[in-house]
Amino acid sequence: MKKVIILILAGILFLSLACSKKITGNEKNNAESEQATNLYETIWILKKINTKIIQVEVGKKAVSLSIDKESGNVNGYAGCNRYFGKFEKKKETITFSQMGATKMMCPSEIMNIEDSFLKALNKVDNYLINENELLLRKGENVLLTFVAVH
Repeated sequence: MKKVIILILAGILFLSLACSKKITGNEKNNAESEQATNLYETIWILKKINTKIIQVEVGKKAVSLSIDKESGNVNGYAGCNRYFGKFEKKKETITFSQMGATKMMCPSEIMNIEDSFLKALNKVDNYLINENELLLRKGENVLLTFVAVH
């Protein structure tokens, strides 16, 4: 079972590295637009809540985040339920509001992750994209770490 989980995580890491873009000297002037493109055109998979690594069991769906620039909507899967809401972005600041979710019940360990994720999402006030990772932060504190999946 551990080997299967390690293989899945290695596959996700390999895929995310293959999809990542590195910003180099000539592209530094376009760093903001590169980040915005990556922010909006990517499905983000949750890797950590604060410093706690979130592992997905084989056959289970990962916690995800998708941001739609045109509609101003954010949505995804929180571990048990689908969630949705609005976002506002100005340069590197981002906030989430009007959040809602479906109301299915799951085992308490999954519900705990979901609750922690949604609470952290509501606290976010800025973000940073570091190659293939999205860091959602409050001030300088990283609340949620995601990996890009295209």
